[in-house]
Amino acid sequence: MTATDLPFIAQDAIRARARTTILWANLSMIAMVVIHDVDHVRC
Repeated sequence: MTATDLPFIAQDAIRARARTTILWANLSMIAMVVIHDVDHVRC
């Protein structure tokens, strides 16, 4: 079963969830980098 077998509404929901997941992953990565840099400055 592929994504094209799903109804369009389900595809939109999956795309929206994927976008949200990617967005949060990016924010988490940026936060980790910022915290890491702050730790370096403090030392």
